[in-house]
Amino acid sequence: MGKGHNHMPESIVSLESICSQAVLHAQPTDAALHILHRMRQSNVSSIVIMDHQEPLGIITEKDILRLVSSAKQDLAPLTAADIMTSPVKTMQSDCDFQQAYEQMQRDNLRHIVVINRDGSLNGIATETDFIQHLGVEYLAEIKHVDAVMERVVQFISPQATLRQAFTLMNQNMISCVVVGEHHQADGILTERDVIRLLDDKIDLNTTVEQHMSTPVTIVDAKESLLEARQIMQTQSIRRLLVSDAEGHIVGLLTRQHLLDKLQTHFVKVMRNALETLNQKLLISQHRAEHYHGFFESSPLAYHSLDAEGNFLEINACWRTLLGYENSEVIGKSFLLVLEPEQEQQFKLNFAKFIQQGHIENVYYRLVTKSGDRVDVQLDGRVVHNEATGFAQTHCLLTNLTEKHKVDAQLRLFRQLIDHSNDALFVINAKTARIIDINQASCDYLGYSREQLLNTRVIDFSATHQDLDSWQRILKILLSNTQNSIFESVHRTVDGREVPVEISSTVLNLDGEQIVLSTVRDITERKLIEKRSRQESDFLQAVIDCIGDPVTVIGTDYRVIKSNRAADDYFYHCLQQDDKPCYRSVDQHGSPCDICPLTDVMESQKPTTRIHEHALANGETRTFELMASPLYDTEGNITGLVESSRDITDHIAIQKSLQEKEKSLDFLAHHDTLTKLPNRLLFNDRLKQALLHAKRLDKTVGLLFIDLDEFKGINDSFGHNLGDQLLIKVSERLQHHVRDYDTISRLGGDEFTIIVEDIQHPDDLALIAQNLQTAFNEPIILEEQQLHISLSIGISVFPDDAEQPEDLVRNADTAMYRAKSTGKNRYEFYTHEMTDQALERIMMLGAMRNAIEHDQFILHYQPQIDITDNRIIGAEALIRWKDPQLGLIPPDRFIPLAEKNGMIKIIDLWVLDTVCRNIRQWQIAGYQVPRISVNISARHFGTNNLPSDVETILKRNQCSSDMIELEITEGVILNNPARAGKELKQIRDMGIRLAIDDFGTGYSSLSYLKSLPLDRLKIDHSFITDIPEDQNDQAIARAVIALSNSLGLEVIAEGMETEQQRQFLIDEGCLYAQGFLFSKGVPEEEFLALLNRH
Repeated sequence: MGKGHNHMPESIVSLESICSQAVLHAQPTDAALHILHRMRQSNVSSIVIMDHQEPLGIITEKDILRLVSSAKQDLAPLTAADIMTSPVKTMQSDCDFQQAYEQMQRDNLRHIVVINRDGSLNGIATETDFIQHLGVEYLAEIKHVDAVMERVVQFISPQATLRQAFTLMNQNMISCVVVGEHHQADGILTERDVIRLLDDKIDLNTTVEQHMSTPVTIVDAKESLLEARQIMQTQSIRRLLVSDAEGHIVGLLTRQHLLDKLQTHFVKVMRNALETLNQKLLISQHRAEHYHGFFESSPLAYHSLDAEGNFLEINACWRTLLGYENSEVIGKSFLLVLEPEQEQQFKLNFAKFIQQGHIENVYYRLVTKSGDRVDVQLDGRVVHNEATGFAQTHCLLTNLTEKHKVDAQLRLFRQLIDHSNDALFVINAKTARIIDINQASCDYLGYSREQLLNTRVIDFSATHQDLDSWQRILKILLSNTQNSIFESVHRTVDGREVPVEISSTVLNLDGEQIVLSTVRDITERKLIEKRSRQESDFLQAVIDCIGDPVTVIGTDYRVIKSNRAADDYFYHCLQQDDKPCYRSVDQHGSPCDICPLTDVMESQKPTTRIHEHALANGETRTFELMASPLYDTEGNITGLVESSRDITDHIAIQKSLQEKEKSLDFLAHHDTLTKLPNRLLFNDRLKQALLHAKRLDKTVGLLFIDLDEFKGINDSFGHNLGDQLLIKVSERLQHHVRDYDTISRLGGDEFTIIVEDIQHPDDLALIAQNLQTAFNEPIILEEQQLHISLSIGISVFPDDAEQPEDLVRNADTAMYRAKSTGKNRYEFYTHEMTDQALERIMMLGAMRNAIEHDQFILHYQPQIDITDNRIIGAEALIRWKDPQLGLIPPDRFIPLAEKNGMIKIIDLWVLDTVCRNIRQWQIAGYQVPRISVNISARHFGTNNLPSDVETILKRNQCSSDMIELEITEGVILNNPARAGKELKQIRDMGIRLAIDDFGTGYSSLSYLKSLPLDRLKIDHSFITDIPEDQNDQAIARAVIALSNSLGLEVIAEGMETEQQRQFLIDEGCLYAQGFLFSKGVPEEEFLALLNRH
């Protein structure tokens, strides 16, 4: 040590600057097996166990080896706390790395946990970190591998078990065993393999040759230590096997061996450096005698030296550069400020300087007073004083420190380039020409280094092929303070186009801008991205086919994906990659209440919401929102999938249907003209009245009323006045009965009155008399005095009948007795009134005879498109042609056939005849339209109708699409479930189905919607009085609207006037039948109509 100097030089490298901040850490409660898996995945030799922010312990490969070497130890139940080394050895982050290294050597550690002043984790330092920062000069001195290698190599047989190998490693405290025999290496097992095999759950009783690492890397014992270190770094391995000239394994070289030798060398270097420094600090010389003002004010640093190299003068710029004052350097040697390593160089140069008289471009590294290094260039002249014989040197110093820093950066980049697996380019920013590259660049492009140097990068770029493109890229790089990352495509020597990711930064070197670029082949990533895009595009295409809006929303309420319908409804003004936060979508300002994300995340179940949404055009629509949770691969909810269905129109239709159902319900139960209960409601109330009376042993009376001479008034004054008369009659009847008595209009001019809780039949006679008296006064309508009288039939429960239909029939019979015996009378039913029954019996026998003797015939009434009079169908109408009575209309025998069951035979005869005629007409060349056939409700419930229909079609070789079956609403009323099943079987054959006389009976709209129907037929009673009757218009309009809402075809019957035709067209009913076009006609006339139309 030199005198007066006993301090150590400060280190310029702290422990924080060399350690790795990317530390793998875990909690004490983490499973040991999970710890192994993470160490393997991260390819690290240790993991730090944390307690909040502070390190609690450490688990290394050696800890795992120690555990598994015991056959009794099972890792499955263990946690990190069970296997970690604690307390852990730590050092402060600002500690000198040399001190840390020495501590590491003393404690025989491979890892040091680095902490901050507050005890929190900063990083971890390993042997590798110290090797990289302490330097490798000593390796060149040691020369060969055999000088530092471990000469004892532990071999194990390939047939030994893994557990035996691990036990051997643990017992001998070694990090590996060589698998082989006779000093030959088949493979190797290391501490790193312990982690791998345990993570793969390999049975430790299997042999080592099944799981050893192979091949092993072997170097010759006389290989240079520098080359061995290079192999370790290039292959990222921690140990090399060493062989002799005969190929026998004679040693093992690990990073630890390198580190041991490095310690000895480093201490030696530091000791020499301190001694040299102290020697330099003792040198001093006399101050110069002359001081020159010119040089004092020079902008360049100036000094003059005597012939011995001692300072004579320095100027202000020199003092500023090196930090010394005149008194500190004048008279002292130039070596005071010179880097010690350059002393010999200076002495040689100075002697040459004195001899030659000048010096140019000489470079030195000077040491400032504060210890900083300054690189300078010296240029000078020697001045000889002839009087004294002394020589003086006058020198100007140019500061090259900044330039050398850039040079150092470039040297560092050179090292990085040489050792990087990525392609690296150093490029002249102005010309785009390559200044330097590494081998990885040559490998992936396929060119040699000589071919690429001075080549422009744009020459092998497939995307940026001119200088303008390069200048645009350069502008982006210059505007970014950090690395700029972008993608491009490079073309290789064989013409392949390789997608690459380029990370570039701009450096300034001697006033020139240099671009340093790292290029990475991203072909695989692009393929993955392409597959991902294809999958995303496929998914997008799938959801775009969905008509309802579909949206995927993240847990941050941002829209991740949506289909075209959602974009049209909600995001029409936004780009696909600019989907807004869900909160900004809804125009009402409270979307957080609408989005069910919170509910779905809490319940983890799908949910449904109804909400209103304001569209961009200001229209408010109602949506049914169905949301389901979206899970990631680990089962965590990452958002939700929403499907929104616009139910605005559905709600409107539903509301309309409800209103129409309510209206139709009223119409179904009430007479549209008088608003009195109709036959359906009358039957229900009569049934209830009889049940009530039977339960309480009461009497119920039924009055059946028919208006005398009403037909004459109706024919004389018209239907309009006739309707007004019926209204007045209903009003007068209501004024003369009790409020709880039920007055009904059964149809035409027939009314009934249900009278409950009568004490004696005479009470009914009194009521009948009062009613007849009430009509003694004329009814005045349109200035006409109309005299009307009542024929009334009376039946009594339970004396005359106990069933509702019998009570009605008997009252009707009594009414006909009253009418036939003079009118304006009332008659009580008696059991002698059997004339009508006798007539029905006679009619029944004649009907059976008519079937046997083929007296039934068919007429056909065309069904037309009323917009162009085109025949689109026809209805088959049965007629009875009796030899004595002539042509009998169906209203005389069909009701009787309905009652006694003969209607089933008649219906099947009609269907069979129609199918046979269709086939004959088609063979004859007629263009035959679809024919409608009426089917009675009597057929349903036996399950025979579908098979009967199928048999008839096959027998006549008639196509099913030529037939339409018309059923009445009674089919639905009697047994909707069974009827629906049979109707579906018929519809599945291809036969169309229609509701006949719709509106005259009763059917729930729910049944109507559930049946497989094709057409509704508006009853002629609602068409006949159009346009005069507003009620009929309302009913027809409602039925048409209902049909359209349900997607059913609608046809009207009974169209007789052009006004009715125009009304139907205006309301959307395009098909009709009636006398305006044609009545029902025989077969020959119908075929003639087909020819004309």
